[in-house]
Amino acid sequence: MQERQPLIPHVIARLKFLRYKVFGRGPTREEWEKRLQRIVVPTVAESLRWIPKEGGSFIDVGANCGIYAENVLREPPGARAWLFEPVREHYESWRTWRSGKPAVPR
Repeated sequence: MQERQPLIPHVIARLKFLRYKVFGRGPTREEWEKRLQRIVVPTVAESLRWIPKEGGSFIDVGANCGIYAENVLREPPGARAWLFEPVREHYESWRTWRSGKPAVPR
C-alpha cells in the first residue's frame, strides 16, 4: 500500500502543477535545482565507487545545471569533470556555478 503524502505539501505540489498547466510556466531555476538535488544524491553515492580515490575523471553528458558534477567533485580530491549541456539556460546556470572551480575545464 502506498504511503500518503501529508496534505499541505501535496496541495502545494498540485498548485505548482496547475500553475504550469494554466500559465505554461514551469518550475523556477531554484525549484528545479532543489528537485534535481533530491534525485542526484543517491546516484552520486553509487557513482563514487567507479571514480578513483585520487585524480579520477568523468564525463557528464546532459549536465543540466551541474548538480551531479558538483556533488561528485566534493568527494575525490583532484577529480576532473567534463560537462556537456545543450540547453542554453542550463549551460548558463552551470557556468555561473563553475566560476572559480578549476576541476571543471572550460
